[in-house]
Amino acid sequence: MASNMGGGSGGPGGSAQMSQAQQNAVGRAILLSSGIRMSQIVFQGAALPAGQSTRLDLLRVGISTGIMCDFTLSMDITVAMTASPAGPWSMINQLKYTDFSGVDRVNSDGLSLWLLNTFKHNQLEDNAIPGVIGNIGNINTNILTFPTATGATQIAYFSLWVPLAYDAGSDLRGAVPSMVNVGQHYLTITPASALVSATDLLIAPYSAGTAIINSLTVDVTQFYIQPQSIAAGQLPGIDLTTIYEINGRNITTAGIQANTPLLINYPNDRAVMSAIHVLEDNGEMVLDETDMTKVELLINSNTVVRQLTPRRQRAIQRAINGGDVPSSVYYHSHRQQPVLTNLFATYQARYSLGTLSGGSGVSKLVAQYESFYSSGQPLSGIAANAG
Repeated sequence: MASNMGGGSGGPGGSAQMSQAQQNAVGRAILLSSGIRMSQIVFQGAALPAGQSTRLDLLRVGISTGIMCDFTLSMDITVAMTASPAGPWSMINQLKYTDFSGVDRVNSDGLSLWLLNTFKHNQLEDNAIPGVIGNIGNINTNILTFPTATGATQIAYFSLWVPLAYDAGSDLRGAVPSMVNVGQHYLTITPASALVSATDLLIAPYSAGTAIINSLTVDVTQFYIQPQSIAAGQLPGIDLTTIYEINGRNITTAGIQANTPLLINYPNDRAVMSAIHVLEDNGEMVLDETDMTKVELLINSNTVVRQLTPRRQRAIQRAINGGDVPSSVYYHSHRQQPVLTNLFATYQARYSLGTLSGGSGVSKLVAQYESFYSSGQPLSGIAANAG
């Protein structure tokens, strides 16, 4: 016999009458209102060797909603540096979060992850773009700095937020139940192998100059909600069995040719909330997107959902953030109406390329998708809603 919570089977509070979505809404409200919001420093000054992957195990506590990574890069600059348009974030070539089931919920590069947070939060992260912060009187300067001048022990500071829940304050889809005694969830961080790349702006923070890395370290802070009860109905079962996926580092090199449309497929079987595409044109991120004539979204290869000039695309992006992100970045928001890619044979972005740059560097498009999908089974001992 099914037990009733808050009333008999015919009463208004009977759990047997609630759908899974209703039970999830009740559990979410309880957790958000009664759970204690907590944070702990997991690592402070953890070393990240250049070009090597480092695994950082996280705490098995509460309902994890996100992780903040604060990076400190110490270097000696012997020849003045030229900053990459991709900023200090391109110092991180890969950042992954792997859950207790071995699923990589976040797999991104530093620039794309910074771009996601910038657009999602409707402001330029850290309220700055590369190079604009310096020593100005009695002002704290160790939040975001990006030095280029010669000198010993020059320090770059930058941060990356790793979202686990879609919105830790209101929408807990994707939050990770991590209050378990077995298993492990962890970050894997792979920095750039060098500070300078003259041919690929997306893999190093500088495009010219000479510097020696003294150290790259990271402070990792884990944010979580400590529930006051884990009784049936007190946790949002759907939220905690939904994967909030940041699927980046999808690289396309074929088809980047002058006067040719470049088609990029969205992922299958996902509810896509946003897409970020970064185009590198022969080693350049072209100012004002003069290498492109149209930006389009297509259903089934022939139905045009959205068609914009690069100028109008840029204006929309500027309105979201109140400022500009680097050139050659294309952000497609689907937050008001998620793209359910299982409903279409294909859902694509089409970029009509025109005259490409005369550079001799790398040509590629790096795609990242922010999506939801069901894990198909409960995680970490959390029972699914009975329905």
